[in-house]
Amino acid sequence: AVFANILERPCLARIDPETGKITGWVNMGTLKSTSPNDNVGEVLNGIAYDEESDRLFVTGKMWATLFEVKLREVTGAEYEDA
Repeated sequence: AVFANILERPCLARIDPETGKITGWVNMGTLKSTSPNDNVGEVLNGIAYDEESDRLFVTGKMWATLFEVKLREVTGAEYEDA
């Protein structure tokens, strides 16, 4: 899969590289609050994947923290509560 950030939204789109279609969403809404930066550069904009170790990393513009993210699938109400 390919992951892309959505400008000024706290989420990533998971994209099928063969079809270009969005196959899922990754909610990143809680990350910014764990890396305060005085409201400077509040957007998520860094995504890196370590294929060798199967790890996904994200950060934001001018954030002091790099997060390693473990993905899990959620549905409906569980997503709304996330």
